[in-house]
Amino acid sequence: MLQGLLIASLTLVVAGTANAQVKPVDFQVIHLSGVRGSVVKYLAVRTQDEWIKFWQSGSLEPTLAGDPPPATTAPRPTPPKIDFTRFILLIAETGVKPSSGYLDLFESVRTVPAPSDKIVISVHIIEVGPGNCPRMTQLTSSVSYALIPQTTNEVRFTITKADTYCTGPPVNPPFIK
Repeated sequence: MLQGLLIASLTLVVAGTANAQVKPVDFQVIHLSGVRGSVVKYLAVRTQDEWIKFWQSGSLEPTLAGDPPPATTAPRPTPPKIDFTRFILLIAETGVKPSSGYLDLFESVRTVPAPSDKIVISVHIIEVGPGNCPRMTQLTSSVSYALIPQTTNEVRFTITKADTYCTGPPVNPPFIK
């Protein structure tokens, strides 16, 4: 009995210490227009060179044999300016979907202790689907962006899936009559 109580107490102390080390990171969701879909779903862009490469190709991976894009690819405008000395650009993309109603939302960004005394930046994203709501039937894609302070820590994305719910009577806030 005493041994079980001691183990439970130590477990609570260790869990409380680990939880106390999780710290929120300020992030700012931004809007960037003119971005095409990419081949990656979640990405942390740390440098101007990475940003230009991603903006032009939708990927940070090299093309086969370093080939340039096909001649039919329209030239891209200059990428929006981002101060990579101060920020990391987080990108979350839904990918191509069969209808409207899909969205990636940045829910939180936190520093989290990891093995080997490392700190990891944990980015929580909610993938929202159309659920039972009305939607347009056509191919769509959505890209979301956020800025976080520049760091050398590893960035990891955690994803939660959610659907919107549209059946039932409409809800009117009290100020609408």
